[in-house]
Amino acid sequence: MSFIRGKREVVHDSSYVYCLEHYGGCLLIKGNWKITNRSDPFDEKAFGLYNFSADWGETRDLSQVNPEKFREMMGEWEVFKKKAGILPLEQGERVHLDDNK
Repeated sequence: MSFIRGKREVVHDSSYVYCLEHYGGCLLIKGNWKITNRSDPFDEKAFGLYNFSADWGETRDLSQVNPEKFREMMGEWEVFKKKAGILPLEQGERVHLDDNK
């Protein structure tokens, strides 16, 4: 409620991690940073790194420019992947899982 009342400028502190995996796509957000991956078949080398504070449209992948931050975020992905029991999908499996296609 402190954010809604204007007593805080952010909802979560910079150590809060939000991660989502759905139909083979995934994202992880920590602070102003986000990694995302929509590769098919899923390829862990296909994650991109984005900074919300400078690039809301996620137009510039910073994984090569900021390798330390990228490694940190991928470490958070590994924690989430193990905790949630994420299994990789083969090429085309995402389409078969999505009833809307």
